[in-house]
Amino acid sequence: MTIDLYRSVLRPLLFRLDAETAHHLGERALAAGFPWGLYGDRLFVPDPRLRVEVAGLSFANPVGLAPGFDKNARTIPALQQLGFGYVVVGGILPHPRPGNPRPRVLRYVEKESLINCYGLPSDGLEACAARLRRVRTDTTRVLANMDAFTVDEYVRSFETLQPLVDAMEVHTMCPNNRDDRGEFLRRGQFEQMLQAIAPRKRKPLFVKLLPWENETEHQERLGMVELGLHYGVDGYTIPGTWNLPEPRLSIGRGHISGRMAFPRTLEIVRELAEVTRGRAAIKALGGIASGEDAFQAIAAGATLVELLSAFVYEGWTVVRRINQELAALMAARGFPSVAALRGSAAGRQTADGRRQ
Repeated sequence: MTIDLYRSVLRPLLFRLDAETAHHLGERALAAGFPWGLYGDRLFVPDPRLRVEVAGLSFANPVGLAPGFDKNARTIPALQQLGFGYVVVGGILPHPRPGNPRPRVLRYVEKESLINCYGLPSDGLEACAARLRRVRTDTTRVLANMDAFTVDEYVRSFETLQPLVDAMEVHTMCPNNRDDRGEFLRRGQFEQMLQAIAPRKRKPLFVKLLPWENETEHQERLGMVELGLHYGVDGYTIPGTWNLPEPRLSIGRGHISGRMAFPRTLEIVRELAEVTRGRAAIKALGGIASGEDAFQAIAAGATLVELLSAFVYEGWTVVRRINQELAALMAARGFPSVAALRGSAAGRQTADGRRQ
């Protein structure tokens, strides 16, 4: 009934508004607290098959909310009631920043996708840290995604945020941030940042890299993944997304997310699995909208799966549905755990978890 309520009543009303206004209304509803606390644990799927462990950190299920929905840690208590295994807040910047002018996000409804050029608007490190200090992280896990322009800023943000969350994610570049020239997508600057952060690492560390647009970038990204392993990076995200021209957006282009991205997401996950060979977790991001999508991504080599567009299109019960479908598929196909399923599509693992 709740899915029908969102699809038949609330979504049509929200979709009459421009996408950013609707997003802000959704944030305000979640920040208000009511009625999300009334759900209790009814949106969680308590199936032991879904439990995941990454670098000693346990997740009740592998489905997370990607950064970009709650950029400023305003809605975490409500999001923790919706069945996610984890939520990623951010990207958090060292200083407040307005981002690009509006319009900066559009819906491609017929393709269940979004395109945005937000350009990393942020309330800044201090405001976000103050909110995170009031959040409990012993239920749904909380990860902080941070971005910066200098090594010193990365270090300051890392040291401030790490005690407040379960794990950290370093974002190397926003594709629509016109002030970012991509210094930390270059091996030298990337290594300097890791050298500064690694001695301070006390919790799992993820790195988020931009997807590649040509073969040179392809090889550079995979080289950065290997380099990060040397410095103790525990997991990687490379979204299956890309930039497209879009004259209706303020900067004339934007970054695609949603169903359009899913085929490329699977390709990237397979490549990351080949490079990491089980030495790091992989977060699949781009187009996850069903239990079958999650199953395919994990079978391709992912440990965790993240969504955002599906939350916009399907509403607050989408995570329960995905987890129910995923658990049912795993049971039907003889996989007792996410660890056993991971990488099985590549023939590297059997259903009982033994390596072939």
